Amino acid sequence: MDLTRNDSTLEGIYIYLNKKQPIQLSGTIDAEGNVSLMEFVTMRTKYGEDMKETGKFTGKMDNSTFKGTWSGGGKSFPFELTESKDKNYAQLSYMSHVKSYKAQGKEGNGGATIDYAYCQVIDCGSDAAKTAINQAIMKEILMGSDVDGKQNMYASIEQKMEDYIANFRKDATELNTDNPDGMSLNYDDLLSTQVLYNNNYLLSISHFASVYMGGAHPNSAATYFNYDLKTGKILTLNEVLIPGYKSKLLPIAEKLFREQNGVGNQSLAAAGYFDMDDDKGKFSLAENVAFQADGLLFTYGQYEIAAYVMGMPGIKVPYTAIKDLIKKDGALAWAL
Repeated sequence: MDLTRNDSTLEGIYIYLNKKQPIQLSGTIDAEGNVSLMEFVTMRTKYGEDMKETGKFTGKMDNSTFKGTWSGGGKSFPFELTESKDKNYAQLSYMSHVKSYKAQGKEGNGGATIDYAYCQVIDCGSDAAKTAINQAIMKEILMGSDVDGKQNMYASIEQKMEDYIANFRKDATELNTDNPDGMSLNYDDLLSTQVLYNNNYLLSISHFASVYMGGAHPNSAATYFNYDLKTGKILTLNEVLIPGYKSKLLPIAEKLFREQNGVGNQSLAAAGYFDMDDDKGKFSLAENVAFQADGLLFTYGQYEIAAYVMGMPGIKVPYTAIKDLIKKDGALAWAL
């Protein structure tokens, strides 16, 4: 079982060793360590995917153990787990920065909120790797754009927040001056980090960002980062799969994309995926990929291959489908 705690919230997975398929976990823990943890499995429906609750862990957690009762399907069993002290995973701490502002005076109505929740590595067995990963995470968070759309690196989150509020006040004043009876202006800049995998010297995280600055809807993106906990380096497919993997991976991924997104045998364009081909007319794979417990998760960005209403389509490629492509001495060798 691999759990991540953020205040009173617990998220993670657990795996039956004879099946090696991760089961999702989500629940709460109170100040006394009492835990209620639901398990879910993904079910395919004609509308896509749905999560079905299949069981529940209830018990108590202290500094090194978690024990209690699992129940599901009319059955119940006692369980006891002991925390692993191996250094093949990262110990994480969660940070949260929130700043809100309500428009006033000449700024009209509305307001702005900037809310960042992210993780930092406390320990991963290597001080150099810890420093490199934390710096990379902060670099992503502190990156911004100025009024001309050029990339800008802020010195701190506080500076970025102050600049964000200042830009809102300027825009709100201009809008209210031009349209004193018009709509109020509301800005939101939200970022949250989710741990997708944290074991076997591999940390995979997702930064989900949602930015709203007026208009019909916010712009959102989920960006994945896979870190080698021995070196702190960001891993790519080229480093975990064998040379020449693309020609073999593409047909596997296309088949799975069609199955998982309900495309069937019709053309991708007819199914609403308007830009799925590369310059040679072949299926193209998203560059955004996460290394998870059971496979590679590829996610396309909003508008990258489909209209906004179709969200951010994805493909899960199980490791069992690409065993021949995984380097036996690479960072995914544990999946073999």
